[in-house]
Amino acid sequence: MTLDNETITLQEITDDSVLSICKLSVNEKQKKFVAHNSISLSQACFSKHAWFRAIYAGEIPIGFVMLDDQPQKPEYYLWRFMIDEKYQGKGFGKCGIELLIKYVRTRPNATE
Repeated sequence: MTLDNETITLQEITDDSVLSICKLSVNEKQKKFVAHNSISLSQACFSKHAWFRAIYAGEIPIGFVMLDDQPQKPEYYLWRFMIDEKYQGKGFGKCGIELLIKYVRTRPNATE
């Protein structure tokens, strides 16, 4: 997906990228509504249903998304979503959600 000549992608988080993902943050007023990415990643390590990715604009990490992915039910729901405060209000969040929806549509029995 492209926004303002930037390719928006969902990418696996690796040992090379995890620190940059943990440094992303929402603005002060939003912090009570959004768990820090380090907490989300820690929870994902202990959940057999967590599917998570970093949101990138080109080569720059700008956000994080985590899905509860249970194809045996089938049930898919947005567990965590954040866009770094520097990138909010520019359409990156909408692109991230559209990419997430595209992914969920590939999952078994995904209907909503």
